[in-house]
Amino acid sequence: MILSTELRKGNLVIKDSHFATIESVDIDEYCSVSYGKNLNGKNHDFHVATKDLIPIPISGIWLLRYGFISTEISDYEYTFGRRSLMVTTDTMKDGTNDIMIFYRHDIGLDYAEISSSIINFHDLQNLVYLLLGEELKLCQ
Repeated sequence: MILSTELRKGNLVIKDSHFATIESVDIDEYCSVSYGKNLNGKNHDFHVATKDLIPIPISGIWLLRYGFISTEISDYEYTFGRRSLMVTTDTMKDGTNDIMIFYRHDIGLDYAEISSSIINFHDLQNLVYLLLGEELKLCQ
């Protein structure tokens, strides 16, 4: 379940088996999302309860699609934003993802772990925006 306090405009989630973009968030656990195209080429907009949205888990594929770069050190390490943010992903034996996020303010400094509780892509979008002032954009 996703709470409205976790979301902001531009976050990516899943609605009815489709990837959806948050267009606006209400304070009463509802939001507007857009996804797909209708016959006129317009996005479908829906006013939906946030409890009906499904988070997108962080994965290497999603990181690469949104501008992260795989490091030469490991197949599970990805950097973003002049290497100031590093995300490590690893699949545990039980099938769950183990995500660790590290940040460094300056290139000369070591990374400091900032979170091991962020596991969903919309949370990572919010963190990147908070720390770096950038939106994650789909790479072509």
